[in-house]
Amino acid sequence: MTELREIGGHLKKGLAEEITAQLKDVGSVHAISIETGRAEDLLDFKEFGSAGEVDILSLLVDSAAAQDMFDQLCRLAGLGQTRNGELFISGEIIKTSL
Repeated sequence: MTELREIGGHLKKGLAEEITAQLKDVGSVHAISIETGRAEDLLDFKEFGSAGEVDILSLLVDSAAAQDMFDQLCRLAGLGQTRNGELFISGEIIKTSL
């Protein structure tokens, strides 16, 4: 049984699709999901008065590759320099139906 971890976050609209397009063929990535939502305090640019649109990102990756993948996502998103959003990494997922 493969041990998986989730990497998720909220990113500036369009950024998640740009980033994951580069990762979709990586063998350690088992699933990618991108949804949209709104956030009031994550981004500098706000299309809707007090809120801006965000991508809600979720990746399921091999546990052994999770930290390297997380670091790569942070670099690609430019999280160290700009207010492009936030990312998180979970503990190991015990059950899945992939």
